[in-house]
Amino acid sequence: MAEAGPQIGLRSSAEVAERSAALLDDADTPPIAAPEAALLYDLLGLAAPADAALAHLRGIAPLMPAITPAVDRFESRLAALRTRGIDTASLAFEASHGRTTLEYYDGFVFTFHRADQGGAIDAELPPVASGGRYDALTAVLGQGALDPGGGRGHPARAGGAALKGPGMSLKIGVPSKGRLMEKTFDWFGARGVTMSRNGAEREYSGAVEGIADVELVLLSAGEIPRELAAGRIHLGVTGSDLVRDKLADWNQQVAELAPLGFGHADLIIAVPACWIDVETLNDLDAVASAFRARHGFRLRIATKYHRLVREFLTETGVADYQLVDSQGATEGTVKNLTAEAVADITSTGETLRANHLKILGDAVIHRSQATLFLARAADWGAAETAAMAALAAKLQIATP
Repeated sequence: MAEAGPQIGLRSSAEVAERSAALLDDADTPPIAAPEAALLYDLLGLAAPADAALAHLRGIAPLMPAITPAVDRFESRLAALRTRGIDTASLAFEASHGRTTLEYYDGFVFTFHRADQGGAIDAELPPVASGGRYDALTAVLGQGALDPGGGRGHPARAGGAALKGPGMSLKIGVPSKGRLMEKTFDWFGARGVTMSRNGAEREYSGAVEGIADVELVLLSAGEIPRELAAGRIHLGVTGSDLVRDKLADWNQQVAELAPLGFGHADLIIAVPACWIDVETLNDLDAVASAFRARHGFRLRIATKYHRLVREFLTETGVADYQLVDSQGATEGTVKNLTAEAVADITSTGETLRANHLKILGDAVIHRSQATLFLARAADWGAAETAAMAALAAKLQIATP
């Protein structure tokens, strides 16, 4: 420092020396490994409709555990937006949105654009409005607790109130479309509780008749486990496979009230049908060991059920494998040479056979069906407890 010439500026010599040492340490730090760098590029380059983006983020979260809380908040925000009638399946999302224009926000950012005649963003005009969250500031104002709302005037705050607000009683989350919704409505209807969707098909709200102080919330089957875990709904109907895979220590977060008798499917492990000597998990373990010795990398199993599959294979002693994420068309990954085996949900096995795969004889990981769950973390005040008791009596089910 003495040889650097006269000191200019307000920083002390100690501060300059400390900063210089930090820069030297950074220079000596090895570069990020190629797989980690690829993940970062994948994350920062993500641009897709919000629902599709959420599915992609869930897929890479097991490889980047640090993003899981942010992905959980993103999922909750989308659910809140849907309760306000916003079609999140077509809502544009960019993981890098605002990195160079809204960088002063340290949380969720958004921009409103004018749509052109075709309904797409009119790129020739500047944004109508933009904004974001100051998460660090709200954490300070909340004395360490991060405010889950979107902040004053933020659309997400109004949406979030729809899931958990004053004056509401028992909330039941039900799949928002398809046979699961219809079968759920039938199951409750047969027991004197009538459920129906309000308004248009894309409106995510409904009505309940036959029981007082009960509200229907329509969500995707995949969102219901996390809404239960967060306590934003009191009850939820979803596949038992989803609860077990999405929630760590699931039985500490939810209680299984009643299997509903539909939506049956098995989570299994399947291998190419041409592997004539591979019929059991022991055979798979032997093949996996030989595969790694021959090819120099672990045998790949494509799945979206990372927790359930990993726990099952650990318990059964299978090693020398790696899980690769697949959020759709998992049976095709072997044909496309992106995996050697699959772990997927199946009802009849027809799709597996059509893709020349066979199920291992002892590799049924979980037999799933639609199930009614209770959220242990929900607000169980006097009104909610009374409504639950009345509903349980009508449904003839026991409560914990």
